[in-house]
Amino acid sequence: MNRIAFLLIVFFLLSVPSFAQFIVSGTVTDENGEVMPGVNVVVQDTYQGTITDVSGHYELTLKKKGKYSLVFSFVGYEKQIVPVKLDRSEVTVNVTMEPSVVMADEVVISAIRATEETPVTYSEIDAEEIKEMNMGKDMPYMFEATPNVVVNSDAGAGVGYTSFRIRGTDMTRINVTVNGIPLNDAESQGVFFVDMPDFAASVDKIQI
Repeated sequence: MNRIAFLLIVFFLLSVPSFAQFIVSGTVTDENGEVMPGVNVVVQDTYQGTITDVSGHYELTLKKKGKYSLVFSFVGYEKQIVPVKLDRSEVTVNVTMEPSVVMADEVVISAIRATEETPVTYSEIDAEEIKEMNMGKDMPYMFEATPNVVVNSDAGAGVGYTSFRIRGTDMTRINVTVNGIPLNDAESQGVFFVDMPDFAASVDKIQI
């Protein structure tokens, strides 16, 4: 009987470590000391992880002692890899996230305008002329006095479905740019002025 009891005690003592749990927890804040909810916290090289709650708190439960690395990540902040040594049942690890600096490639924004060196014929109207001619009609009427330009309005009122032709060429073959931005539709190559009521009042230069 004593032998059986001894074996049961030994078995119990050997089984205790396998049921032990070790908790690592803490709070994640930003550089200003504000708590950060939604931060990803993952045990490196494992699928075990969690996220911080609304108070910036997190908690992970691990099954055995040892050395671990916790990975903290959040959009717009540098990833933090923090080594942790679990040598007791509960360990606290607080982390401060640092904002990341994104160095993007150079972006060049350029307008598309015909110039004196461009081998095409063009006409343009500047802001002062637009102001004088803008009577509430669609933009094609800004070029009504331009040689070889014929303006058309389906309703006859100068608004709605309006278009123009240059020497018989229809809108699908005429490039229209406003402030250097092409207006021609990518599919039909035409320009639908009906979608831009009184658009002329908002531009500085129109070129055809």
